[in-house]
Amino acid sequence: YLRDLWVLRITNEDPAYGAIADKPVLFLHAEVHAREVATPELAIRYIKYLTSGYDGEGGYGVDPDVTWLVDWHTVYVQVMSNPDGHVPNEQDTSVYRRKNMDSDDGCTDPYSWGVDLNRNHSFLWGCCGGSSGSPCAETYRGPLRGSEPETSAMQDFVMSVIPDQNGPNGDDEVPAAAPLTTTGYLISLHSYADEILWPWGWTSSPAPNGTALQGLARKMAAIDGNYYPSGSLYTVDGATRDWSYGKLGIPSFVFEVGPNYGACADFFPPYGCIDGIDGMPR
Repeated sequence: YLRDLWVLRITNEDPAYGAIADKPVLFLHAEVHAREVATPELAIRYIKYLTSGYDGEGGYGVDPDVTWLVDWHTVYVQVMSNPDGHVPNEQDTSVYRRKNMDSDDGCTDPYSWGVDLNRNHSFLWGCCGGSSGSPCAETYRGPLRGSEPETSAMQDFVMSVIPDQNGPNGDDEVPAAAPLTTTGYLISLHSYADEILWPWGWTSSPAPNGTALQGLARKMAAIDGNYYPSGSLYTVDGATRDWSYGKLGIPSFVFEVGPNYGACADFFPPYGCIDGIDGMPR
């Protein structure tokens, strides 16, 4: 196992638009959970939207909003965040693999190996009943905070391109509110529920920037029209959105892609659901 993780950078590299390292960053990543196979497809379509255009929309040099975004910002897209876990689902979707393929933590059932990468982040890891310490559990958080190579690589990369703007705080220390001048944005694509989530996941209490985060989520939901800005589905600790907001102070969201019912529900919807082809709804 241990397949490589790749991140694609999209920006205008002409120095006239500023140094790449100085531009505000959007980091988008997909398929943290291996069975959520619609999410990398959507990430690929977002890449097309920002470059050549997709389905008659977007396109650099065509759509003024896209052109402005690419000229003056840097977008990083991690299409596949859990490649080792993804492969078994390609071979047999009935295994419903969610975790990675870590096999040395004490679980003796090959179908239940692995760590839930959305419970393995270093911030408030295992703090609050939102993960499991049992190696065979679906929400197993791993033996240590940030123990998995997928997690540590993602955290290191994000910290290399987005500065910490809410001041130093430990991995178990809730920070003060991030300043309004904070730059950077993180979106995780998951499935499914047609909802938008934001920090916190580990508690029902609002985050220090909770009102602003909720406002951004409501605006994104209104633009799209298909998502409900719920904030949280259930308690989760060691989650991506809590780490990126809690450690760096940046707005961080989860899009739970796909409906709860109907022909396009579940983790393995018909491929036609992605583009609304073959008689499937979008």
